[in-house]
Amino acid sequence: MSDQQHEVVGHLTGSVAEGSATRPVRVAALVSMYVRPGHRSGGLGARLVARFAAWAKESGPNWQW
Repeated sequence: MSDQQHEVVGHLTGSVAEGSATRPVRVAALVSMYVRPGHRSGGLGARLVARFAAWAKESGPNWQW
């Protein structure tokens, strides 16, 4: 995610996995997240997580979050 000066100030990495015989649902997992110190406490982390959750839900049915 970038700020108004087009500088990357935070990122989120996630993974997705299809279901298996032992876990019959697809799973979206947040793997890592970072927001630069000068941009914390402004809701950026919450927006990154919300966007990831929305993407996972939009990607198809049966997602476990």
